[in-house]
Amino acid sequence: MIFSKLDLFSSPFSFNTGNYQNKRGTLLGTILSFAVLVTTLSYFIYIIQQYTTNQIDPIFRTQSLISQDYIETQLNSEFVGFRFEVDSTIQLSPNKTYLVYLAFFQLNTDTQNYFLPLKVVECTNPNLLGFKCLDFSSLQNQTLFLNSSQNAKSTIQIMTYGCLDIDQLKTSIPSNCASQKEIDQMINGINSILRFKLFTSQYNTATQRVEVNYRNAYVYTIANQQILTQLKIQNQNTSVKQGLIVQTESHFSSPIQYTQQDQSYNKNYALQQTGAGSYSQAIIMIDEIVQHIQIQYPTLPQVLALDQNYFIKQQKKINIICNDQQILEEQSQGDEYDRKDNQEKCNAEQYEDKQQLIISKDYL
Repeated sequence: MIFSKLDLFSSPFSFNTGNYQNKRGTLLGTILSFAVLVTTLSYFIYIIQQYTTNQIDPIFRTQSLISQDYIETQLNSEFVGFRFEVDSTIQLSPNKTYLVYLAFFQLNTDTQNYFLPLKVVECTNPNLLGFKCLDFSSLQNQTLFLNSSQNAKSTIQIMTYGCLDIDQLKTSIPSNCASQKEIDQMINGINSILRFKLFTSQYNTATQRVEVNYRNAYVYTIANQQILTQLKIQNQNTSVKQGLIVQTESHFSSPIQYTQQDQSYNKNYALQQTGAGSYSQAIIMIDEIVQHIQIQYPTLPQVLALDQNYFIKQQKKINIICNDQQILEEQSQGDEYDRKDNQEKCNAEQYEDKQQLIISKDYL
């Protein structure tokens, strides 16, 4: 009787008289019932722990689309850092100037077109120590934007000159310049590069925070060439939904990726044809490709549904085992009943034979 109360998988049966039904439990069914309850409770504790420690992956969707609408990103002194990194085999004199950096903000629309100089300053961000940064405080609207439908855009241009170079933009020479031979030797170093660090930020699903990082871009230089580099910013629009039962949605937008394209020209030819005689001209602009990201964390009811599904799956497995055992028992009982029935028939036949033999003797 106790097995029928403890066995979650006990099977019903009916007596030969009336409609009375009862449940028949087994020791195996009772053991399996306890096993299912213990594993389900353990799994419940496990998923709750996973949920509270943010170990359950959220739903993550991403899509890249070409946008003709207005796209912008905010500018600040930590937006870009740059420096020239010299081959370790080249010794530079600390009292001489080898390179000069000039930077400009350019705006192009159907009604406006201007070219504003930007001040180059030392970076103060710990991630940009040793790099040069740009001061955008002179701009009324400190944004970099693209609006393809209105034929409007803004760009940042960073020029890297030799100290002795002169062109339409660099019109003066510092007093402590290194010789042209020393400058060319530095520019032509095997491991000499112009390095850019570009601002990015993205939402970290593990920490549930927006994290700031910097992408690196490298430009390899040669003394008789001018390298034109396009750095296109791909913006992201991210929405995050989270909450135990009722979810709230937050949005943010920022640069997430840069694409780089380099093209080289003869330095003297570029100076004659365009009036620009720098070793490098880097143009930072907005890309028309925008990444749309949707992140949705599971709610508490969704997590509890995982435990319910686990219990149902375990119950189905145990039901199959118990049903197989019941079929075997019924087959065994059926065979036993057949043996008893055959034995009773045999005994009845023997009894009839004896009776007929007695009657025959009495008759004689």
